[in-house]
Amino acid sequence: MPLTQLNFQPGIDIENTATGAEGKWIDCDKVRFRKGLPQKIGSFKSKADKMVFDMKDQFIVVDTEELHQYLKDNNTKVVNLEQLISSLEWNIILPK
Repeated sequence: MPLTQLNFQPGIDIENTATGAEGKWIDCDKVRFRKGLPQKIGSFKSKADKMVFDMKDQFIVVDTEELHQYLKDNNTKVVNLEQLISSLEWNIILPK
């Protein structure tokens, strides 16, 4: 199946139905438009210092600042937890 480019007009059309607003965005939440393209509003900033992963037989505690830096450095959104633990300087593993 060949790829097809979709061309949407910037902005949200709340005046028409989905059929009447063909080629336009009709519904969204926390989105802004930049250079005619939608862009998520928000960030990964958190007030939490640590993050706890609940595994089958243990809890793993990691530092959120170090985790975010790891994600930025490796340019990834999906992480293998075992690989993450070996890569981070600070973590705690607690048995259940």
